[in-house]
Amino acid sequence: MSKEIKCINCNRRVQANERLKSGQKYCGREECQRERRRRWYREKIKTDNKYSKKQKECKRKWRDKKPAHKYQSDYRASHPKYVESNREKQRERNRRRQKVENQSTKEKIVKIDALNSEVIEKAKTYRMRILSGKKIVKIDTLIVELQEYKGLMAAQGQK
Repeated sequence: MSKEIKCINCNRRVQANERLKSGQKYCGREECQRERRRRWYREKIKTDNKYSKKQKECKRKWRDKKPAHKYQSDYRASHPKYVESNREKQRERNRRRQKVENQSTKEKIVKIDALNSEVIEKAKTYRMRILSGKKIVKIDTLIVELQEYKGLMAAQGQK
């Protein structure tokens, strides 16, 4: 009689693999097995210092043999379809960016948290409004629009 398990990755109920003795937590789907290996690797790195050191050493040797700039240029040279696809995606992002009416709310490719050329006067009060929109780089940066706020100054002038 086959036993059923509930996969902890996809939450599907599946027949347990009879060849596994016990403790099966994942189904046989490729994505679930990938997640099982990913979790095992993270746990192994955390708990086994010898294994962790060996992995770091292997990665260091690989990086020494294949510096990032060389690796990327070699990859692009050997994968022309990837290069063309990436260029087309960038053209599409540029087209979408050009459609935005307001220059200050445009998506920025690099340094999205830098101030633009407009000068902000220090002696004024500003209202900050969060802008929505996709960001390409530095996704943890908050993009805001500053607008001069006259309500507070007007209220102070009336008192």
